[in-house]
Amino acid sequence: MCQEELLMMSQRDRDRLRIIQQVSEGRLSQVDAAEQLGLTARHVRRLVKRLVRRGDSGLIHQSRGKPSHNRFDGNFWQRILRRYKSRYSDFGPTLAAEKLAEDNIVVAAETLRGWLIGAEPQCSNRTWACDRFCQASGGQIPQPVRALAHYPSHYNPIALLTNSSDLLNNVL
Repeated sequence: MCQEELLMMSQRDRDRLRIIQQVSEGRLSQVDAAEQLGLTARHVRRLVKRLVRRGDSGLIHQSRGKPSHNRFDGNFWQRILRRYKSRYSDFGPTLAAEKLAEDNIVVAAETLRGWLIGAEPQCSNRTWACDRFCQASGGQIPQPVRALAHYPSHYNPIALLTNSSDLLNNVL
């Protein structure tokens, strides 16, 4: 019996596979395939060789599913999240990153933001701040007043001012 392997491919990978298969079958030239894929003819030759040697899985990027070599150690980011929770829980990620840099712990604000989003809910104060804001405004989100002008051809101009919206998108 033949054992089948499940292969996860994006639409771009499937398109690339179809074109490289056409090249390997001789129905499409390497130069035309390179033009369609935005690659060089030399790279198309390499892809055809990988397709022949490894099959369909040869066209998928070799690093897919593997952790990045550039990632931080798990203990490092857990230590930073503990410090954020104990000292800087009222701060946003940008200010917290600046304060951590003053403590000689350098981490990018966007990296810290990603860690906070992926961390447990008590590390992030966003939901608390939103709840507090919504309670203070009676569930309504204040918007700037918008002026809508309507000029029918035979009437004087009419201006309609609206202040929208509540959480259900109703015009107030």
